[in-house]
This record gives sequence, C-alpha cells and structure tokens, in this order.
Amino acid sequence: MNTSPFSLASYATSALLTLKGWYEHLTTAVSAMPLESKIGVMLGIGTFVVNYYWQRRRTRAIEILTEKGDLASALKKDEE
Repeated sequence: MNTSPFSLASYATSALLTLKGWYEHLTTAVSAMPLESKIGVMLGIGTFVVNYYWQRRRTRAIEILTEKGDLASALKKDEE
C-alpha cells in the first residue's frame, strides 16, 4: 500500500492529539474529553473517510480499465 506523506502526517497528528488528551484525563467520559482529544478523533476519522473514498475510486478506475483491456497503457502513463 502506498500511503502519502500527508496521510501519515494526519494520522500521526490525530494519534498524538488523542493520546495527549487521554493522558490528561484518563478517567473522564467522552463528553468531558479535552478539546485536543476531540480534534484528534475527528481528524483520524476524517482522514480515514477521505482515504477510503479515494482508494475506492482508484480501485473502481482500475476495474474499469481492466474490463476495457486498457490497464497496461494506463499504468505506463502513470509511470511517466
């Protein structure tokens, strides 16, 4: 799997902010979570949704090109 640096940065930031918030309030409920944790959770979920959308779109494009028999030329153009 080829993960972009932006995705890695987003996941790392999400994890860091979530862990920071949980460290500060280990025994609190979600409603009492600090803002950093809420932002971290939202960022992680948002990154997952965006990556899922684009991966699904890419997979569908590959399926269509495979059905047309044009996958080899599309991959060749991608390498250039």
